[in-house]
Amino acid sequence: MIYLERLYGELLDERRITKIEPRTSPLYNFNSNLGGALIIPTLVYGPHSDDDHSFRDFLLLHGLAITQIITSLETYYTDIFLLLTNNIKTSQIEPTILSKFITKNRLSNDFIRRYGENRNMDYPLSDLIPKYFPLQDKDRIKVSFQLFEIDPTLYEMEWVRTFGALEDSTIQQRHEFVHRGINYDNSSLPGNELLDIKARIKDAMVLVYCIEKQIRENPSIQRIKGLYPQ
Repeated sequence: MIYLERLYGELLDERRITKIEPRTSPLYNFNSNLGGALIIPTLVYGPHSDDDHSFRDFLLLHGLAITQIITSLETYYTDIFLLLTNNIKTSQIEPTILSKFITKNRLSNDFIRRYGENRNMDYPLSDLIPKYFPLQDKDRIKVSFQLFEIDPTLYEMEWVRTFGALEDSTIQQRHEFVHRGINYDNSSLPGNELLDIKARIKDAMVLVYCIEKQIRENPSIQRIKGLYPQ
């Protein structure tokens, strides 16, 4: 994890983040997943292991690393989201925000069924959440964290570079790679793929810091059991 610590050090020097202690349990999981995105482009390839090594292999490794960055963010957002929903009752959520979340995620039937069973809303918000609830879609991420008065988009530059609609955003590159494989016509890939991946990793770190900082500033959320490692 030394290389990740160095990147955190660079972000501190650039004043894009500040130190936050303690760190949540999902943050440690995020770092473990994110490490893979930096390892992938540095694996020993080329003549030492593959006589047919070519630019194609750089494109493949770049795509794998991009995918791992988004997977790391999705895992972090999901881990935090589940911890919060397990410990906050539906009745505690501002009605307008709750309604928007239910509508956006098509949970109306689940909400009506659950209300009919309990005749109240004093049950964990997690009871409404499907078992598979990925947090890669930018609108779903925003609506989901609004439930807890957390804004994942505060660092707009990093948010747009990661989840923006332009084809060179991290999420769009991930979508292209997962669904279409290697794009051999791609002439926009930076000459130094490792530097590109490092820049995108640093953006992901800033987005996670954005959530961690808001959690630290909210005393009621800080008290949630299991949020911090023992």
